[in-house]
Amino acid sequence: DMACKASSWRQTWHVATDLIATTVLVPIVNAIFFLDVFVTFFTGELTSSATLVPKPFFARYVLPGVGLQLLVNPSMVEISRLAKGIIDRAMHVGPSLCFHLFLGCVPFVSYCYDCLLDIIFDFVERQNMVVIK
Repeated sequence: DMACKASSWRQTWHVATDLIATTVLVPIVNAIFFLDVFVTFFTGELTSSATLVPKPFFARYVLPGVGLQLLVNPSMVEISRLAKGIIDRAMHVGPSLCFHLFLGCVPFVSYCYDCLLDIIFDFVERQNMVVIK
């Protein structure tokens, strides 16, 4: 009876850890892998004077290649599945309606983009002031 109880606890523990790993940890790791491409792409290098210098054109755009990094990214299977689903839904709705929805969303997305850039630039300026002092 005691061995059966220990085995039951062990089995419950294995099921719980497997559930946590597959539903929580795997999506987090995939998101980190996916976002790492863009963080590496958009960041520069800190100099000895504590200023952020962007990477040169070749090293940023040509050498690593964002497309190549996305191709070798392990989470691209899920991203391609999502993109295929979006394209299938867009074809079902029709290109004209999708284009009109796109045009309707452009001002909102542009506003959000501008706000995000303002926040990022403000943060970088404050961080540069902290590092310089």
